[in-house]
Amino acid sequence: METEQKLDTLQSQFPEVSKDVLLELLVAFDGSVKQTKLMLEEQFGPREIKTEIKTEIKTEIKGKFSGIKRKADSGTTANEYCSLTKKRTFPQRQTSFKVSKASANISTTLYNKEQIESMVPYLRFYPNFLPNSLADSLLDELLSKRATFKDKMFHIAGNECHSNHQSTVFYDGDIPKQRYDNGFYHNSKYMAQSFTGNIRTAKFLIEDQANEVLATTKRHPLQVQSEWRASLCVGNYFHTNKNNLDWHSDRLTTIGPLPLICSLTLGATRIFRIRKQYGESPIYNIPLPHNSLLLMLPGTQEEFKHCVPSLGNSLVARHPKANETRINLTLRMSRPHLLNNTPFCPVCKSAMTLRRMFKKPASRGYYFWLCDGGYHSGKECPGFYFANLSDIEKPHAKLYTRDVKHATRWLAEDDHEAKTATEFHMEDVKD
Repeated sequence: METEQKLDTLQSQFPEVSKDVLLELLVAFDGSVKQTKLMLEEQFGPREIKTEIKTEIKTEIKGKFSGIKRKADSGTTANEYCSLTKKRTFPQRQTSFKVSKASANISTTLYNKEQIESMVPYLRFYPNFLPNSLADSLLDELLSKRATFKDKMFHIAGNECHSNHQSTVFYDGDIPKQRYDNGFYHNSKYMAQSFTGNIRTAKFLIEDQANEVLATTKRHPLQVQSEWRASLCVGNYFHTNKNNLDWHSDRLTTIGPLPLICSLTLGATRIFRIRKQYGESPIYNIPLPHNSLLLMLPGTQEEFKHCVPSLGNSLVARHPKANETRINLTLRMSRPHLLNNTPFCPVCKSAMTLRRMFKKPASRGYYFWLCDGGYHSGKECPGFYFANLSDIEKPHAKLYTRDVKHATRWLAEDDHEAKTATEFHMEDVKD
């Protein structure tokens, strides 16, 4: 079968996927229609294949292996050989992200669960996660609520800025006075609303999956020690492919260190990008289709940045009803004691944001508090504390310090560069 015929065959089964993307996939799978179809079915669900297409695939497979001869004494039966040829190998699970300078910022696309979880062990991917009826009903509901999604408003370098996408925040129960952003955005009170019935149903299913995964891992003392329960859901509305979300890691002020974040995609299939916060690292592109769930495990926000780009090829597939629109629901568990004990800036008395150092190996891993005042007034403020999170679960605790010796630090297991770096010294922070 010629390449153009293969593309036509695949397009007839997956009309929502552009030919450019199909060609890229076909090349990635060495021209195999069968392997490409299997990958697409993992992303978009099974498709009936026409009789004439089945014949073409059989012919393709037969032709591919017709010239192979097996030695009589090899000890491998014909059936065993056929079984082996059907298996596709993927890169070994990646535990270290150090790469050569030549490969830095190279973009690699990960197409299915095995590739995603092998190359980025901090992620878990589940296509077709919700029952189809619930996913479709939830999408319809959110599309009808477009007016409740607002631009995020904040200041940078004295200028008022608006996000390039719209957001809203759903809360489980009454809307709290202290919201998830701790007042970071000017208009956060206009973005707050309560969980709907569909969101609550989805939340229960996502919580079960999240706790099943957490049960297989060893919990760090900084993590939530109880069962994971989503108390809020940040919704992001990307109306067209021109709407984007820049590189960032999610704010830790209300969800704490080493959070688990569950991201549900509804509508169009867009590219999600992720890369290491530091060092020479490749960029991984992950197409997230309708009704797919991506878990960002504890450590993801500390070690990685992610974004939703607006590149020409970042729209992988339109949705039959939503067209280019993609809605992303990220479920999070807030930590009330952390929010109640957030310090105020020693300089201007504004609220502070919890962050983690990552650039220099010697200081990497230390959590700290930084003044948020500049995001409201437009005037930068030098207010700073180290974070001492040893009493993070106590209702009344001092979670800050001026002495780096008492600061809380977390390093990834594979961060040998930071673990072997010269001991970090910093003069105690002055008022």
